[in-house]
Amino acid sequence: MMTFLKGLLLLPTLIWAQTYTASVRGTVTDSTQAAVPSAIVTLPDVERNLPHAVAADSAVRDGLPTPPPGTYALTVEARGFRKHTQPAFQLAVQQQATINVELTV
Repeated sequence: MMTFLKGLLLLPTLIWAQTYTASVRGTVTDSTQAAVPSAIVTLPDVERNLPHAVAADSAVRDGLPTPPPGTYALTVEARGFRKHTQPAFQLAVQQQATINVELTV
């Protein structure tokens, strides 16, 4: 009985430890595979119309702000380059998506 009670006390801690987010990371390069500094990466939630944006130093190393699971599109913009738009894609709970983008002049 005492073991059962101890288990019940740990249950909230175990539930709290679960994350309900995903992550997206990748690189932003040009056609020569050189890094593109100061790219703006936006990850709008298509269903909720909520943007998640980050300024990249050519690589979104730490990932975009941890979005909740859902349907997202990816947009990358940098001065002197054509805007890149990734079609809508699904992110699942705890998924770590890697999307590398090559920008064109």
